Amino acid sequence: MLTKKQAAAFVNCSEKTIERAVKRGELAAQYTKGANGQIVVFDQSELERYKARCDAILHAPSIVSDDEQLALVTIEPQPQTTPDTSDRQARQGDFTALVQAFADTLSLHKRSVPLSEKWTLSVQEGAELSGIAISVIKAAIKSGKLKTVPGARGAKHIRRTDLDVFIQNL
Repeated sequence: MLTKKQAAAFVNCSEKTIERAVKRGELAAQYTKGANGQIVVFDQSELERYKARCDAILHAPSIVSDDEQLALVTIEPQPQTTPDTSDRQARQGDFTALVQAFADTLSLHKRSVPLSEKWTLSVQEGAELSGIAISVIKAAIKSGKLKTVPGARGAKHIRRTDLDVFIQNL
């Protein structure tokens, strides 16, 4: 009797393949009591029968003749046609319009107010504006040296005046 792992090694497949064969009824399994519950075991003669069946399927003669197989694999080259210049220019114009529309969409997401003119800043924006590492700003907030005000969804914002005072005291 072989365990599932041993059976998979014997048949030269994965344990999952053995499980699928049992589920489909192609392979008989027996359950015995193990140390941690039931374990599945397989009879070696049953595994040999299953292995022979799998090998027969893998090495079955082809129904298609060699000439037909070659025809299935051969790909005829298609004649190369060059589009006329007006068609190419139309596609170029479409592509240019698409790129412009994408650029316009991106510009909508840019900051409407420059950082230097904002009254409150996110922690990231404060780091960008001051040139101070974000870890230093977070440490200053945690120690109470830099005050914050609540922002949207619990985010911490820094008043511009508080950031200026913090920078002067460095």
